[in-house]
Amino acid sequence: MLDFVLVFSLPKLVFDHEACTQALQLTRPLRIQDDLPTGPLVQAQLAEMHMITAPHTLTNWEDALYLPGPTFDRKNRETWERDGSQTLWQRAVAEVEQRLAVYRPVATDALADAEMLRLIRSGMAGDTPLPVIPPPHAAVETGDARRQRRFRR
Repeated sequence: MLDFVLVFSLPKLVFDHEACTQALQLTRPLRIQDDLPTGPLVQAQLAEMHMITAPHTLTNWEDALYLPGPTFDRKNRETWERDGSQTLWQRAVAEVEQRLAVYRPVATDALADAEMLRLIRSGMAGDTPLPVIPPPHAAVETGDARRQRRFRR
């Protein structure tokens, strides 16, 4: 067990975040919409054969549907092979690289930064270099850093 507790991996963190987000999505309580009864609504949509593009669907699908990030490949086998047959690990590494490329640190106290760095280095065996993080002067105030939607209307 200690072998797993003492290891940290950014690609594994990305994978775990995605898996936990999907699990949380599945455990959300069902919410009754204000448009009951739905019988006439469903019948009208089926008659016109456009359930996906119906105004009701477009209004509610973002809250009802969770689309996983790029780490989870939802393509069929032929498309996956045509696009390079990337493994889960390769997609997670690519996601980490993409996120690090656009990361802008939040301004923090220099003494707190130094202490955190000291703590991290005290737990390391050897002088392995830590990942390069943009300097604090490049920090951008982002305000509310809520997760952005992966899809748009």
